[in-house]
Amino acid sequence: MKKKIKSILFTPNGEAVPSLYPFDGIGIYDRERFIRVGGYDNTLTSTHWQLMDFGFRSHLWGEEIFLSQQLKLSYDGTASCEDNTAEDSYRRFYFKNLAPVFRGDYAHLPLRRFLRYMLSPHSDLNTAWEDFSESRRWVNTNRFRWRCDPETLTGRWNGVSVGDPLFKT
Repeated sequence: MKKKIKSILFTPNGEAVPSLYPFDGIGIYDRERFIRVGGYDNTLTSTHWQLMDFGFRSHLWGEEIFLSQQLKLSYDGTASCEDNTAEDSYRRFYFKNLAPVFRGDYAHLPLRRFLRYMLSPHSDLNTAWEDFSESRRWVNTNRFRWRCDPETLTGRWNGVSVGDPLFKT
């Protein structure tokens, strides 16, 4: 497993379409459930990776996100483009969501995930180690909240494409 994720953003055409990504972070949330999954991580500076982190973590921890067309919003200005570049926020997303190993009723972040990560070209060793260590503590604190692993989660969307009847255009 390569532990990579590629997000494909599209406008849903239908009601209650499942999603890993809460577009613009706008939604109607159950306050208790939102708090229980930790809300948005303000340590992630990239809006794209912050939203991916929330959506992914919500599903990993047993919650769901559905898109609806019943609520429409308009912008007064120009909507900014989201940058999904793999930078520091991606590294933290990776360590918190893709790298943990799920073992039946808990998750942990093994040291080998850092070693594998460092074999690929990324930023400096010290910053990466700090992010890994902090993420490892976070995963350990929340280890019993996981309900599935990233492979199982992404497998739910495996093979689903924009042409699928679920995603009519």
